[in-house]
Amino acid sequence: MSHSRKINVVEAFALSLATMAPTGSMAGNTGPGAKFAGVNLPIAFLIAAVAMLLVAVGFCEMSKHISAAGSVYAYNRASLGENWGFVSGWVMQLGYTVMGVAMCALSGTYASLILKNLGVSVSPMLIGFLLVLLMWFILSHGIKLTSNFSLVTESIALTILIVLSVTVLAKGGGNGGVNLKPFVPTVGASGITQGVVYTVLCFVGFEVACTVATRTKNPKRAIPLALLLTILGGMVIFVFVSYAVVIGFGTNDVAELAKSSAPLNVLAARFISPAMAVLVDFAIFLSTFGAAVCVTNGASYMYYAMGQQGYLPKTLGKFNYSHNAPSHAVHMVCGLDVLLYMLADFTKGNANTYLYYITLGAVCMIAIYMIGCVGSFVFFKKHAEFKHSFLKHDLAPVVGFVVLAFPLLSNFYPVPAFPLNFFPYFVLAWAACGYWMSRHHVKKAHLQKVNDNSNANNNEAAN
Repeated sequence: MSHSRKINVVEAFALSLATMAPTGSMAGNTGPGAKFAGVNLPIAFLIAAVAMLLVAVGFCEMSKHISAAGSVYAYNRASLGENWGFVSGWVMQLGYTVMGVAMCALSGTYASLILKNLGVSVSPMLIGFLLVLLMWFILSHGIKLTSNFSLVTESIALTILIVLSVTVLAKGGGNGGVNLKPFVPTVGASGITQGVVYTVLCFVGFEVACTVATRTKNPKRAIPLALLLTILGGMVIFVFVSYAVVIGFGTNDVAELAKSSAPLNVLAARFISPAMAVLVDFAIFLSTFGAAVCVTNGASYMYYAMGQQGYLPKTLGKFNYSHNAPSHAVHMVCGLDVLLYMLADFTKGNANTYLYYITLGAVCMIAIYMIGCVGSFVFFKKHAEFKHSFLKHDLAPVVGFVVLAFPLLSNFYPVPAFPLNFFPYFVLAWAACGYWMSRHHVKKAHLQKVNDNSNANNNEAAN
């Protein structure tokens, strides 16, 4: 593959940042987070950022030594063995696939709202379906188009988000004015901790650049840098924007923020104009659709890696150099996305499609991050030849694992409503299936090796 057709560190960063979808994440998670963290929502975002930075350190350190398709699949194969490596990739593959469908559904909702404000009525379900097909087209034309598309869409979305936040602060905010109350703990540790359950979800997807390491220039330098830039950039964006949102609704009473299903739109209409609210909808649409493209690209590279290793049909492990994409894997995952979208959206509606699939995806990814922490910890214990750092190789994965246990346990108790209560157990069953597949694959490979050696010895004896 030509070096010029590989992506650079900025484009790798764009893939991860767009997958996090800062604008879309702020639109969807500020309200739920404020129900618990209240005025201290920025602190909840700061704690989530630190926790995810610790998780990211493990990915960064591993990516400095391992540059292969499959992200955590490749990392955990090296640290925890073939079986747990495959389980990691198997669960991540599920998470990426369903999250792509979820983000297309959410994009369809916002596109429908934009058109409605322009006097055009189109079903969000139909728009979401068309977006899945558009995503298929983009991914089919290679990693350069995918990364550049995500860079443009998220840049536009973030510009609108930052303009809104700066305007809110410049105009003095709401009840209570501009002050530092959001950074002074007042709601108690339990409330802030519960808020972290939601704010940590805003960082899901930061690691997607790892899936395209083999298609990146100087991957052992570019991928760690892209991951750190994503987390640190997300930290600045989320803390600043959440501060502006809390100030905009007013620090004396954040009940309105906690109840709001569209806080960014409310602030846009209140501090700028109704037209700005429509522009915010456009920013959220760009952000969520860009995330759909990037996370589905990650899924296609996961299928590609597993095809290369023989777990899935070998045709999925072939790379199309003329299109600069793992074309068979792209067609596989996008075709699956079409089916999953139709299964949910045309039976349960657009809103439920997003809710169900994003929840399932979040459970998968949190579990993967926790396994990744274990893998990082074990890898550097096993490889004494690498320079050891207590902060990076011991403390970071342990603390990251513990912090992530809170949002994972929240999916078990309090027991969510059906079918959300079913998803954690589905992921466990999916992981168990993956473990069985791996054991069977390893056993089959071992028997094949024994037979090959036996045949070679027989041929040598005959000669």
